[in-house]
Amino acid sequence: MIYGLGATTSWILLTVSAYLSHLHHKRLETTPLSNRHHSLHPLAPLAILLRISGKTIASLNAYFLLVTSVLQFTNLYNNCWCSGAVAGLGKANGWVILFASDAQIAAAAKTPWVVGICMGIFVGIGTLIWILGGRGDDIFVGNEQ
Repeated sequence: MIYGLGATTSWILLTVSAYLSHLHHKRLETTPLSNRHHSLHPLAPLAILLRISGKTIASLNAYFLLVTSVLQFTNLYNNCWCSGAVAGLGKANGWVILFASDAQIAAAAKTPWVVGICMGIFVGIGTLIWILGGRGDDIFVGNEQ
């Protein structure tokens, strides 16, 4: 959960930073050369701050992943649940059942599969409509000399 939260936060910060940087460069392209040193976009420092923050969070997230992986190999996470699993100790000695039967798995997986297939179809149809309904050659009309 922590890793996913950090990755999502980093992604959002870096995406917003890229957008703000794009706005700044777009403004520089339309500004005459003589006025460029005075035309700093008001959000340009924010773009830099967000980029640094996003990369810092991404780096900390990577270190967190490495540290938790190393700690897993040192048996730090070994607890009573791991020591009582039927998979490793057999039915006679283990008391935690980790694996469900085929019928239990089929019953639990039916609804997510149906929802997943419906979402896939919905996204596919939406993408098809967006591509086929998109602008065609009319976007190049303004670029003709």
